[in-house]
Amino acid sequence: MKLSKYVRTINYNDEVILYNTVDHAMVQLPKEAVKGNELEDILDDDSVSVLKEMGYLVETDTLIESQMESYLINRTKLFISVELNLSCNLRCPYCYQAGMHNGKSVDNRVLEKIVDYANAVYQKEPFSDLFLKILGGEPTLVWQKFEKIYGDFSVFCHEKGVKLHLLVDTNGTLIDDLLTLSDYDSLLFTIPLTAKECHDDVRKDAKGNGTYDLIIENINTIKREKPEAKIVIRYNVDNENVKLFDIFLEDIERKLTFKPLISVNYTAELNGKKDFGNGMTYREFVEWSSSKAIDSLVKNKMPVTISPIVSVEECQFRSKYSLKVFSDGTVGSCAMDFFENGRMSIDELVSRIDEDNSFLLKKKKQTIMVDEQCLKCDSIFLCGGTNKLPCIKALDSDLCKDKHFGIDIEMFIKKYMECQENGTSELFVVFENGESYR
Repeated sequence: MKLSKYVRTINYNDEVILYNTVDHAMVQLPKEAVKGNELEDILDDDSVSVLKEMGYLVETDTLIESQMESYLINRTKLFISVELNLSCNLRCPYCYQAGMHNGKSVDNRVLEKIVDYANAVYQKEPFSDLFLKILGGEPTLVWQKFEKIYGDFSVFCHEKGVKLHLLVDTNGTLIDDLLTLSDYDSLLFTIPLTAKECHDDVRKDAKGNGTYDLIIENINTIKREKPEAKIVIRYNVDNENVKLFDIFLEDIERKLTFKPLISVNYTAELNGKKDFGNGMTYREFVEWSSSKAIDSLVKNKMPVTISPIVSVEECQFRSKYSLKVFSDGTVGSCAMDFFENGRMSIDELVSRIDEDNSFLLKKKKQTIMVDEQCLKCDSIFLCGGTNKLPCIKALDSDLCKDKHFGIDIEMFIKKYMECQENGTSELFVVFENGESYR
């Protein structure tokens, strides 16, 4: 009997692991049970029936292919990212907004229009969860704007019975106002931090002092005052600090009062400036993050937020009506859409929400659902059709040729199995829970 083309077989000790890329489930079988893409006739009928029900064994993959949209397009969650300002109290050379600081912030009228947009979307297709991402610049510098958009959406979610998930991107230097937040279903802070010597070299305050120690102290304060909040430390990787990742993990193990989530991210020159040079390619980053980074996190018993899936479910782009609102009142498809031209104003978008306006038509064209090449690919559930995502396309337009972009699936699964055997598989938080911590 034939295995689904979406199933990967991985030899592990005296067994074979069947990894279903559709739902990321796994089963272990005797090695002799599988030959190539065929199941040998050695299992009992009950076992075969279970494998059929779970989608490992198929006569044809046409059923999955016909339902591809339901697997890959998120219709129950609305993601809205709001860029409140471009001003910041730090001047990090790798930031895509470097050199764009103008002291301006988003207009209150625009903030009101964003809520109008969410309400219009809800009328068209009701959603159960709203993910509101607030960023800048440094959003705490315009706290009144922060309070307004958060407060308005809190009221909206209460009225509609929608869960509100608040995600805040902050540099972690100004936290007093953040500690006052309440009335949410979940709260997540993303704070950039790298190895101290590299961090303090590029993330300085107005007086030219490094900010590493201050941010460490503030992270501990946030966790003490708001224990329910998830805190993601974003390690922005370049060719220099990648060498210090283990030292960094050992340092925060000593200095933090809890085990944070560590997100490794590629430091790219997406702003077109050359004042920050990363000697590491995106391909090299993917190879490192899916191998050595996982080894380091497991060794230090840190949560693994790396996944064999390049484009996980929570990618904002995959939400049908996802929106990134820029501080000038224009909109894009997602948080990484800053380098795209021809954005639409929030006013025009709201006024034409029931039409096939240019923005929504663009989003339709950008989804994998109109990409026949992606639909035919047996790695579609590993990359999510991410050759169409602006962030991946901008970093390396040829990565699609590698299907899952160089991620070592076999290594990942074997490392997960090792942790399962020694009772530490809970470290693989993304893989086990299906969550994203962007």
